[in-house]
Amino acid sequence: MQDKPRIGHPKGLIDKNLEKRVVHIIHHHPSMSIRDIAKKAGTSHVMVVKIKKLNNIRTFKKKKAPKKSEKQNSKSITLLRKLYEQKFAKKKVCVVMDDERT
Repeated sequence: MQDKPRIGHPKGLIDKNLEKRVVHIIHHHPSMSIRDIAKKAGTSHVMVVKIKKLNNIRTFKKKKAPKKSEKQNSKSITLLRKLYEQKFAKKKVCVVMDDERT
């Protein structure tokens, strides 16, 4: 027993090569804008959004980390230590704290 063919536009993408091309561009340039990806792939930005959604891909925008003074760095370390001692020290919880200064 099978369903009859349904009416309307079929779901999914028709051009698999386009999908591969867009996914490849996104993986190599994850911070590139959607419209720039569309220009590079030769398609519309709407199609790029659909391809991203179908493949569960998330892109991000690059941001510069703010520069902190030495006083801000030392204060953040002491505040994190206090937070750890108040909330997590008594419980058997593993917390990774990074005090990398760049």
